[in-house]
Parts: sequence; C-alpha cells; structure tokens
Amino acid sequence: MNSVAAAAPSAARVYAPASLARPCSHHAVHGSCRSPNVRSHRQPLSRLTLVRQPRRPAVAAAAQSQAEQQQESQLQSFLRWLIANGVEGVGTADSKVALYEGEGGERGVLSMAPIAGGEAVMRIPLRLAITDAVDEEDEAQQGSWEVEQPWSIRLAGRLLCMLAEGAGSASPWQPYLQVLPAAVPSPLTAFGWEDVRAIEYPPMRKELDHATWLAASAAQLPGGRRFSREQWEWALCVVHSRTFGAPGRRGGVGVRMLVPLIDMLNHAGDYLTSPPGASLEPTVQAFDSVRWELRPPAGPEGEWHMEVTATRDIAAGEELLLSYGERSNDDFFLHYGFVPPRNPHDDVALFTDIESCIDWWLDRYLPPGVMPPAALQAAINAAYSAAEDQDTASGAAEAVLAVVPEAEAEVIRAGLARIKLSAGGMVDGRLFAAYRTLYDAACAAGLQQQQAGQEGSQGQQQPALGGSWGQHVQLAVAARCLEILQSMPTPLATDLDRLAAWEQQAGEAPHRWAEAQAHYSAAVAAHEARHGGLQIAPAAAQPAPAVEGGSGRTESASAEPALLDAGTDAALAQLLLQQAQGQAPSGDGGEGNGSAGTADGRSSMLPFMYRAYKKMALWDAVLLADQ
Repeated sequence: MNSVAAAAPSAARVYAPASLARPCSHHAVHGSCRSPNVRSHRQPLSRLTLVRQPRRPAVAAAAQSQAEQQQESQLQSFLRWLIANGVEGVGTADSKVALYEGEGGERGVLSMAPIAGGEAVMRIPLRLAITDAVDEEDEAQQGSWEVEQPWSIRLAGRLLCMLAEGAGSASPWQPYLQVLPAAVPSPLTAFGWEDVRAIEYPPMRKELDHATWLAASAAQLPGGRRFSREQWEWALCVVHSRTFGAPGRRGGVGVRMLVPLIDMLNHAGDYLTSPPGASLEPTVQAFDSVRWELRPPAGPEGEWHMEVTATRDIAAGEELLLSYGERSNDDFFLHYGFVPPRNPHDDVALFTDIESCIDWWLDRYLPPGVMPPAALQAAINAAYSAAEDQDTASGAAEAVLAVVPEAEAEVIRAGLARIKLSAGGMVDGRLFAAYRTLYDAACAAGLQQQQAGQEGSQGQQQPALGGSWGQHVQLAVAARCLEILQSMPTPLATDLDRLAAWEQQAGEAPHRWAEAQAHYSAAVAAHEARHGGLQIAPAAAQPAPAVEGGSGRTESASAEPALLDAGTDAALAQLLLQQAQGQAPSGDGGEGNGSAGTADGRSSMLPFMYRAYKKMALWDAVLLADQ
C-alpha cells in the first residue's frame, strides 16, 4: 500500500486474463487465521497472461533476471489462488480490473474497462483474511501472553508464524505470503541515524522510539524469541501499513485484518488544491476512487466478505485508489513511509496535555501576586473544568480502552491527551476553553488595566493579554508556535529551498514546494520585519515547556532533541545507546539504508518533507495572528 498518482506508471506489468490482455498507456468476522476452508489454487496458467507496457527492448527482455521471473510466477500464482478461493472481480475474462507492477516494484490495481460510480469492483471472502483475533483454542495453546499484547504484536506474530510454518508451501496462505513486500519504506526499517536526526519533531521521535522498543520487546516475549528484532520490525511495518479494521461491539476497532488483494490498493485522499498559505479559505478535493465495506452473508450458506465499490466513474487505464483515512502525516510517515501531498488533516502537537497547556499560560501571562492564591486556584480549576467539557473524545474512548491491553491503552490515552494545532490554523477546543477562562479571570483581577497603565514601560515582563479573549487566544497560540519553530534546528526557508530544488530535479510537483517556497519566504520576511525577528510579543520570563514532557526545558537551536525514555528494556537501551553514538546496531548484517534512498532521492527527502509540513502549519498560525 502506498501513495501514488491516479494513473498507473507508463512502464508496468499488468496481470490480467488473456481476453483483456492488450497494450494500454466486525466482530462479525468468523474463523481463525488457520481456517481449513482456504483452498489451494488449481486454475490453469494459460488463463492468465502477463502484459508489459510498454514492451521492453529485446535485449532487456532476454536478460530478465531469475528474480524477476520468480516474482512474475508468484503474482500469477497469487491470482490463481484468489480465483480458487472465490474472490470476484479480478483474474477472469469479465474482470474490469487487473494487478499491475511498475518497474520500481510498486504494485497496484488498474481498471481495464470503464467502471461506473457505485459499481462493485471486487469481493473478497473474509475467510481469506488474517486477523488479530484470539480464539479460545489459541488462548489454550499459547497462554495469556498473546491476549495481553497490543494488536500489532498479535497480528505481526501471527504473520511471522505463518511464514515460518509455510516455508515449504504447507500454509494455505502461501501464495499471498509470497507477494507481501520484502521491505516497507517505514522509518522503523529504512532510516539510519542521520535520517532520524533530520526529523526535528520531538513527538515523532518519541513515536519512532516507541516503535523500536515495541519490536525489541516482542523479540523477548515467550512466543516471540524464535524471531529476530529485524523480523519483528518487518512484520510490524507490514501490519501497520496493510491492515483494515472492523468495528467492535463497544465502538472503536474490534478486529484488525490483512485482506489479500485489497491491501494492494494505493492511497489517495483529501488534498489541498488552493495555493500554499491560503489558510482562511482552503479548497479541499478528494482524489480517491474506491471504498471498502463489510457485507454480511446473503443467506444461510453465504459468508462475510469485503466489497470494494467505485465512489465515482473510473476510466479504463486509471488506477483504483483508496483513501487510508483522514489521518495526520504522522501515521503516513511512520507506518507507510510516505507523506501525502498537502494533507488537510495534518496536525502539530502544541502541548503534551491540558496540564502543560495551562502551566505554560500561567508562566507566560500571569505575574506573581496578581491574583490571591484562592482566586488563582479557583481560576485554574475552572480552566480544567472548561477543557474537560470540550473533551468528548477521551470519554467516548474509555469504553473501548477498557477491553484493550493496558500498554496499548496508555499509548492511545497519551495521543488523545495531546493538544494539537490542525493544518489551516484550527486549534483544539480544550485550549480555547481553558485560555478563555484564564483570560476572563485575569481581566477580572485587573491585569488588563494594569498592563495598559504600564504600556511602554521597560519593566513589563509578561506579554499583553490582548483586547479580547479571541485575540488573546490567537496571539497565545502564535507565541507557542514560534517557540516550537525556534526549537527546531533548521528554518523552514532552508527546508523549502532544498525541497524546491529536489522537486525541479525530479520533474514532478504534487507537493508544490516551489509555490510554498515563494509564499513563505515573503510572508516570513514580512513578519520578521514587522516584529523585529521571530518574536510576536515579548518573551516570558520563564522558558516554555517542551512539546513532550512539559519539563520546562527548551531545546537550543543547535541541539538535537534528546532521546526519550521508551522503557527499561535492556535490548532497546543498548540499541538507543548505539544509535546515539552513531554506531550501526549489532546484528544488522549490512550497511544502514536510511541515507541511501532510491534512485530519485525520495527516501532521503522523506524527513525533510515531513518536518516542512509541520513548520508550515506552525507558520500558518503565526501569520494568521498577524492579520
């Protein structure tokens, strides 16, 4: 699963029936992953034909490697397996879609004939899905250790066991297992230490550290020691980038599934089509063309299946694209290894939680002694209450979190607690409610009048509250954004210069880096001229808390964010120590692959793309406060 353009690559192999071979430019899920109903393939090879587009030169075709021939054979075998197990919509004479494989190894699903909006394209029986569900037989055989693990560990462990058991083609899923990607371009497996340093965003550094810890810890579990940390990293990347979630009885996700064929659909979601910097009236357009739904059995003899339908008309030769969901760039970057162009659902963490959010405001805006202790405590309590009234997500999630492993629940709670700024300048409602309450309390205590009397005084330490609570919140958010920008070692202008040059060399511009470079260069220069630098208001006397941890410490412009404690696991501690010292982790068996990148440099540019979008979101909030 990946992010690609709407049309298939011009040089691609297409796997389709001979009649279509032509050149062309939840809890409702039943059964365990060891279901005996999965049949081996017995379809004749002659029904499937390999088509290349365009045709390779004779010399290149004659020199086709043994690895390429094996890969073609595996995909043909996979198609036969799908047909033998009741998959509809691909591999037969009346199929409107076919698999394709590009010269770079990327895969997807291509339309071979026009498809009408609303038309069902593919149907896959859910007995083919590999799930994270633990049935009574599994629990009796393996004990409780698997039940207590996060869903990703359960599903990744199941995948590794199936691969080990099916080494001799014994597994019914062998044709599917053979076509899983040998590598996922996730930072967990593809980044070297320099790539990690280039992220420059502490919350993502923490998430990456946690993912590393999760893989290292899995290799120490009673049922996980048979696999290496590298195998666990690969399996975790696969399940995070290819899994579908079925709804649970109590809300949330009940069962996660690897669904053959549908997991080959590439991503296209909502993209900003308005010019960079147009945060007041952004234009968003959806570019996906299909969606999936779970369908119940049609009768007593029927079975659950996943159905893919077209969300709009799809022309022949167009790639079928599925939205992976309205997610921030964090998910795409960490789990899929790409950053979607101009994602309107991206966000930036301003504070770890509401406590650090309120503490920051008090340090910045409230001089000591302005409010009596009792009145101050009452204002703080009121701010917490106002924020809690806006916190609908945490309450709704508790029923779901009650039935997931505690370690997984803690990670989810930490994510829900973060106070975030969304792309386009939208801010978490908890911050708005808390800061309005604190602003009103400070004004009632006479702080606004006191500041008005001190205007122009050199002794004034705290920034002004502003003329209204709305203006105050906007200025406070902008001030916090500037603090985060100043903690990042590289200015946005430097990143955009690099990305614009790479974009010009690559010859494609889905991210529109050159336009972003022109807009933010002018806008940031105007802001600095107006305010005499990056300051939007006089700095507070106390340093602001870091985005993660709320420790009251900020990072210097030249320092890298410190590695965060991911646990007490000895293997992880050694790994992080080796990384911090610039060493390759022992047992890798080769050179680091994070800095090498692909032929066009995409992998090496990934952390620069990711952090540039974070910085642009921060600057949008700052510039919005200037208007």
